[in-house]
Amino acid sequence: MGAIRRQITACSQAADVVQVNRSRRRGRPVLWELFVCTRHVWVANEWGSAHGRQPVEGAETACGLLLDHREPEEVFQSHGDMWLMSLTAATPEDHDGDWAATLHAAADMLHQPPTFGGRIAELLRQAASLAEQISGAGELEEQAVRRQVLSVLAVAETLATTSRQKSIEGRA
Repeated sequence: MGAIRRQITACSQAADVVQVNRSRRRGRPVLWELFVCTRHVWVANEWGSAHGRQPVEGAETACGLLLDHREPEEVFQSHGDMWLMSLTAATPEDHDGDWAATLHAAADMLHQPPTFGGRIAELLRQAASLAEQISGAGELEEQAVRRQVLSVLAVAETLATTSRQKSIEGRA
C-alpha cells in the first residue's frame, strides 16, 4: 500500500522544511514525512523533535502535507494519540479497541452549537459510520473503507490544527 496523504494545515504556502520520522527497526524505514513552512514549524514540533528536520529539496510541496507510510491501524492510532485524545480524551482503549465507538464518543464530547467543535463532531460521526462498515467487509472492501475513514479524520484533524493556529496567532 502506498503512502496515505493527509493535509494537516490549511496553509497555501510552500513547505520550507520536512520533518522525517524513521522507524527504530533495522534499515530505519521512513514512517512519515511532514512538510511545513516556516510559520507552521510549531506543527512539526508537535510531531517530533527537530532531529529529523531538514530543508525541502526538489519540487514545491504544500505546507501541511503529511505522507504517512505506516499501516492503516498505526495511522488510526496516531490520530488517537496525536490529536483526538488531546481534543476529547476519547481513546480506543476506553472502548475495547472499537474505533467506531471511540469516534462516536469523541463526537459526543465535541458536539456543541454549530461551531468549530460541532463541525469536527459531524466529521467524527461520519468517520464512525464508515468505521462501523469495516467489521462486515471483505479484505479489499475493508482497505477501501479504512482509507475513507482516514480521509474524513484527516479533514477533522486539519480543522483542529487550523483552529489551534488561529488561537496561537491570536495570542501572539
